[in-house]
This record gives sequence, C-alpha cells and structure tokens, in this order.
Amino acid sequence: MGVLADFFAATDATAPRYTEHPDEFPDRVEAKRLTSLEVSTLLALLTGREWTEALMDELETIVFENDGELLIHRFPPAMVERLAGASAETIATVGAAWAETEELRWPPSDGRDFVQALASLCQAAQKASRSVYLWNCV
Repeated sequence: MGVLADFFAATDATAPRYTEHPDEFPDRVEAKRLTSLEVSTLLALLTGREWTEALMDELETIVFENDGELLIHRFPPAMVERLAGASAETIATVGAAWAETEELRWPPSDGRDFVQALASLCQAAQKASRSVYLWNCV
C-alpha cells in the first residue's frame, strides 16, 4: 500500500473538495510517498532550522478523515513565500540536500526538479492569492 501525495493551490474553502474533484485544481504537482514529515524536512532546509517534530505542526491539518488515511495540510505562508522567491541556486542546493535526507534518498537531480516544481506551484498560488496544500491518501 502506498501513499499518494498531491500538492495543489487552493483556498481553505475550496481545498477540502480536492479529493472528489482534483481536476478543478489545475495548479498541482503529483507525487507519491511524500507526507508532512518529508515536507517538514524541506521546510527545515529552506529556513535553515534544525528539523524537529514541531516543524510538522507548521503544516496545518485542514482535513483528517478515515483515521488519517485521507489528509490535507496547508503549507505555512512563509514556506510558500520562500519557495516562490527561491533563486535557481537555492532550488538546486536545497533540492539536492533534501534528496539526500534519510526520508527520501533520491538522486540530487530528482530533488532539484521536485523543488523547482513546488517553487513554480507556489508562484502560481501567490499570483492567484491562494495557499498551497498537500493532499495524502493511503
């Protein structure tokens, strides 16, 4: 059994509809096996903080269903701002470091490419005055 992970731009009012109507959310990045844990490690790298479990709490849970088998978390605004404004150098450095974390163990280029996709999503979200969300389904 795997964990599906989609990142999408929405508002708090519309985000809960993602599960039933994902096609209504054109600004999205699809993935697998990424949860609030992995996203919190990215947050730590972006902000220069040491990772602690408390960083996971910065991704606010707005949907919790079926004993946690369906979750939607909202990115903290500061994370959206940092990703949206990240330089190519920051994306490459943070992406490679994130890829090498114990949680991911990806090739550095995969980390860079994924962080670039998230940065683009965050830019689109900012332009539309929306937030960025992580949807997980087991």
